Amino acid sequence: MRTEEESSLAGTLEPAVAAHDLILDDIRIVVVGSRRVVQLVVDLPEDQTGSVSLDTVASVSRAASDVLDQDEPFGGRAYTLEVSSPGATRPLTEPRHWKRALNRLIAVKTQEGDKLIGRLLDVADDGPVLDIDGQQTSLKYPEIKTAQVELEFK
Repeated sequence: MRTEEESSLAGTLEPAVAAHDLILDDIRIVVVGSRRVVQLVVDLPEDQTGSVSLDTVASVSRAASDVLDQDEPFGGRAYTLEVSSPGATRPLTEPRHWKRALNRLIAVKTQEGDKLIGRLLDVADDGPVLDIDGQQTSLKYPEIKTAQVELEFK
């Protein structure tokens, strides 16, 4: 859940991120002493595969820094800007996260405590469809406590 300050800042920074054909996946403002650390997570849109290049992350970082320097959201107080892309095993918390993980191996913990591992076959409006040991299993989003991509080494 974003704070009011994070939501406001997200609105300010989203155009700079979108100019690089990315989405602002997450924003956090962490107070460390008298400084603020602004953490941005940027990602490809759900219809794209692959990952965000380091060059693109650097470009977004420069653009976001320019916006923050112009806007001065912290009234001249010092801040540190950190821009990254989601990790390979990021939590799947939104439908677009699931869509970007199609055909990947997924680990799910249900609200009832069951642990499931299966290949993501499809993402329906109400939840994902996994292949678990050759059996198609449909889950509803409210049934899922946590989920993340499992790394596979072939």
